Amino acid sequence: MENKRKLIIEIIIEIIIALLVVLLAIFVIVTIRENNTLELNYITVNNKNLPIEFEGFKIAHVSDLHNSEWGENNERLINLLKSSKPDIIAITGDIVDRSRTSIEIAIAFVREATKIAPCYYVSGNHESAIPNYDQLEKGLIEAGVTVLNNSKVEIKRGSSKIIIMGICDPTLVVDEKEGYDEKSITSDLISKIEYREDDYTILLSHRPENFDIYKKKKIDLTLSGHAHGGQVRLPLIGGILAPNQGFFPHYDSGLYEENNLAMVVSRGIGNSSFPIRVNNIPEVILIELNKKTD
Repeated sequence: MENKRKLIIEIIIEIIIALLVVLLAIFVIVTIRENNTLELNYITVNNKNLPIEFEGFKIAHVSDLHNSEWGENNERLINLLKSSKPDIIAITGDIVDRSRTSIEIAIAFVREATKIAPCYYVSGNHESAIPNYDQLEKGLIEAGVTVLNNSKVEIKRGSSKIIIMGICDPTLVVDEKEGYDEKSITSDLISKIEYREDDYTILLSHRPENFDIYKKKKIDLTLSGHAHGGQVRLPLIGGILAPNQGFFPHYDSGLYEENNLAMVVSRGIGNSSFPIRVNNIPEVILIELNKKTD
């Protein structure tokens, strides 16, 4: 009787171990597949201040490439952008990675991207950490990209316009070791750009944790990245950990709105120090602007 009980226990343990192995194998296969998938997600932003001429204006939002390559010459990413048919492409920082920097990969991507639509770029924290950032910026400009580090441009349709503005990453101005105050630097950078609050304004800024600043500055729409979707995402909870936001970040993915002001946070495309995403597929976001009616 004792031997029979032991045999049953051993069989149960073996079944449990086998199930765990199967579940682990499924998890690994799904995670690998997700990390090699690039999806196009759609977000509609409604705002009563949007000029009617810009109804349906489309922005392809690309962030946190980290020198990742999607096929030869980034063909998969370029084809995805082509299929989205954007009016402009917004690139919100970390186009390179500080630990494996390749300016050539970044420039090769934007050369193709500018053939699809006008491209606007701001730097991220990884750009500020590389010694040859000037070379990168020069290459972007030569490729036809509009670099919006602390500047703005106007886009006109008919008799109306919207403002596209951008700020560099705060670490490009002051090193984190030198009395760094991210929020005050961010606020100062935006204040130096002359714009009117009654103009519809879109801000490109790498860091989503500063949404309170963007709201104070009355920015209609901010596009950010940096959080990598929290890297590991749990169902019903969201991201686990994001830079500068810590555990369970509030601004990690998607659309955030308050008082007719909005921010869209991209989960990004590449990885950096942590090379694997879990339940967190790399993405390009296609944002469509619509005029909100009361």
